[in-house]
Amino acid sequence: MLLSGVVVARDRADFLPRILPALGEISDEVIVLVDDRTSDNTAAVAREFTPNVFEFTFDPHFQNMEIAVLERAKGDWILRVDHDETLGEPWTRSAVEALMRDRDVTHYLMPIRWIVPPGDRYLSNAPWFPNYGPRMYRNVRSLIYLGSSPHDVLNIAGEGARVVDLFVRHWNHVLKTRAEREEAVARYAVIDPDFPCREYYLFEDYYYETAPDADLEPVRLIPAAAPIDVQPARVPKELVAGDTHFVEVLITNDTQEQLRAASKFIYPSNLYLASKWFPARGGPELAFAQRQIPLPASVKPRASMAALVPITAPPDEGEYFVRFELLRQGIEWFAERYPGHGSIGALVRVRPASADVARRIEERDAGSKQSSKSSLYEDLNSLNALIETRDALRISQEALEKARLSLDEKEAEIQKLAAAAADLRRIVEEKEGQIHRQHAALTRLRSS
Repeated sequence: MLLSGVVVARDRADFLPRILPALGEISDEVIVLVDDRTSDNTAAVAREFTPNVFEFTFDPHFQNMEIAVLERAKGDWILRVDHDETLGEPWTRSAVEALMRDRDVTHYLMPIRWIVPPGDRYLSNAPWFPNYGPRMYRNVRSLIYLGSSPHDVLNIAGEGARVVDLFVRHWNHVLKTRAEREEAVARYAVIDPDFPCREYYLFEDYYYETAPDADLEPVRLIPAAAPIDVQPARVPKELVAGDTHFVEVLITNDTQEQLRAASKFIYPSNLYLASKWFPARGGPELAFAQRQIPLPASVKPRASMAALVPITAPPDEGEYFVRFELLRQGIEWFAERYPGHGSIGALVRVRPASADVARRIEERDAGSKQSSKSSLYEDLNSLNALIETRDALRISQEALEKARLSLDEKEAEIQKLAAAAADLRRIVEEKEGQIHRQHAALTRLRSS
């Protein structure tokens, strides 16, 4: 399969040399779409790396841009990289080919690292990480719905998968000054008042944590405790009370059953992944802290998959165990079927949040709309899929009812025909008896 690497750029002549070489190593073609408002030599620099450089007409809702991507890309798949982003080191051609070979998946969502000055660390807690975005998707126009605002999630029909190791670096905070970022927030507030992205671009105003921008070291895990199990892989040893982090877990499926994630606009899934908190010294689960998210991607039989799961630290200082379990909503927890499932936990120390930190966490979470928008889209997609399933079932039931009525009518007709046949048989038998008697009488007359 062929991959089209696509960059949409405006006034980024200085940064394109950091993007295009790595993109060219893994792509079959590289396309650069240049915003017609560009005032520098972005197009000329792009042509040093690829002949596929085209201009598009800007519109404030970015639909012209998305249409240009679909019109110009010739590959079976599209990999989108923004003009202020670079690919992480784990991106290789073999890794990309493995993704493209999965026949079930129509799009992949990649984790984004928001790099902060001077450029060696990234924002490591929510909402900045993993800030999943649909960056790699099948080049099939009929699968894609274009939103009406700049930060609408690109809706792609079919099964999606959230990847853990292939991350994208976002350099906006390094490339732009605070004043430039404030100007961008003001501009977004006019275009999309519900989501001006303030907490994303003006991160200094909120509580945040950072981590070194480096490849993650391999994690050694103990054997799974059940045929289907979830184990913590990378969980911070310490968290601030009330703060939210995405942590890495490993889902193991040592059965013949496929754990299937939802498919947008096609079919829903009741498979969810939950995080649970328990006091380290023993005691019942802290029910308020439980979080459930849809299964991030399908897990094939006899396979395992890494996933990033959100956890929110309890409000009280102390030591806790956090554990992870799969469930079928409304049906069962996997621990009920597989003893030992989800029994392996991670020890986390929760430190208190000062009044200022607690306020900044609260303001950050209140201002963040993307997670609620994403979950709303997922809920709407699931609802649409459920409605479609319900309608299909209703149509099937109506068809079955019609078929049953038709069969009943046919059976009644057959019974009528059988009764008529019986009447005819009786009439024939009577006629045969009359003929036999008449023949006997005639025979007697001839003999006399």
